[in-house]
Amino acid sequence: MKKFLGLTMSSIIFGSLVLGVEEASAASTPIYAPEEKSEYISEVQNDPQIPAEDKPALVEKINNDILFDADNPLILDGLTEDQLTASIDQPLHYVFEDGSYLDLNIDEELDVYPIAPKVASKAPQYIGVTAKTRKLKIRGKDFWTRSSMRTSVTIRNTPSASNINYWTEPYVYTFAGSASAPEKKLVYAYENMSEARSAYAWMSFTRTAYPGFSSRTYYLRLYVGKKNGEDQIRATYTKGSTSW
Repeated sequence: MKKFLGLTMSSIIFGSLVLGVEEASAASTPIYAPEEKSEYISEVQNDPQIPAEDKPALVEKINNDILFDADNPLILDGLTEDQLTASIDQPLHYVFEDGSYLDLNIDEELDVYPIAPKVASKAPQYIGVTAKTRKLKIRGKDFWTRSSMRTSVTIRNTPSASNINYWTEPYVYTFAGSASAPEKKLVYAYENMSEARSAYAWMSFTRTAYPGFSSRTYYLRLYVGKKNGEDQIRATYTKGSTSW
């Protein structure tokens, strides 16, 4: 479902700023490599995730060197991280006004491995504590890029902390422009329940749409821990650190 902004004074001002960015990009900055525009247009026409009625407008944006909404920093900066969050049960498919999109999925790669409660005589503080270890693949996607990470997480019921066991195999692909080698970091292996802080890891890369011109850094993030009293595995796919 597309997201629509209410017609308030702030949205009118916001829309004017976006239009200004689009006009500036069309007038002075080559957003798309001229020799590859025909390939990009073909990709738009063949992408099943773009609604048919939106394809002509996206083709026109390519021909006129105008950013897709999913790449426009003024539009992206208006979204919250919660709007770009996915869970195992709720994958993300965010469709922008022009038909461009962001996808995020958390796929279960192997069955859940249950861990039995600890023996009370050996560790009484763990009476009733159970855990499940899940091996997952986190996949982020937009029209231009594909990225993923593999992970193993262990979810423990209260009062024990859940954790990220590993965060590995970064993968990045873009068919337009170039992408930097991905960077990754396991920031917090364990959640800290007293501070209400999740276990946390991230992966990032920078895509340059056209050498010497537009670039944007993508972030794939994983959070494991309790939120609103429930054990959760959440991921976000956001874009930041723009240069034009």
